[in-house]
Amino acid sequence: MDKERLEKQIVSLQEQSFKVAGSQHTSSATIQRLQTQIQGQQADMEVCVTAKIELEKVLEHQKKQMLEAEKKSNDYYHQLLAAKENF
Repeated sequence: MDKERLEKQIVSLQEQSFKVAGSQHTSSATIQRLQTQIQGQQADMEVCVTAKIELEKVLEHQKKQMLEAEKKSNDYYHQLLAAKENF
């Protein structure tokens, strides 16, 4: 009778061991999938940061061009006023 009970306990422990091993495998697969997703998100963020930096450079260049155009426009306006006064 003790032998049967011990055999049942051994079988029960083996089943629990298989369940734990399966659960561990599932957890490892989930962790790997999540790590892959995180790496993908990090790559996307790096692309976004790079694009933001490039857009800021373009914006700054456009601002400089606009200021230069306004300065030239103002200079031409004053030249026209000076020319009008000379006539």
